[in-house]
Amino acid sequence: MKSAKTFSLLVLGIWLLLWGLSHVLSVPIPFSDVVLGTLAIIAGLLTLLGL
Repeated sequence: MKSAKTFSLLVLGIWLLLWGLSHVLSVPIPFSDVVLGTLAIIAGLLTLLGL
C-alpha cells in the first residue's frame, strides 16, 4: 500500500505543478482541461485506494 500512496502523491504533485504553471505563468498546455482533469481523477482514486 505504501507504493500506491507514494504514486498518488506523485500524481497529485504533477497535477499541482501543471495547474499552477498554467494559471500563474500562462503556460499553454495542449488539452489542459482533459489532462488536468484526468490527473485529478487518477490522484483522487489512488489516494482513496491507498487508505
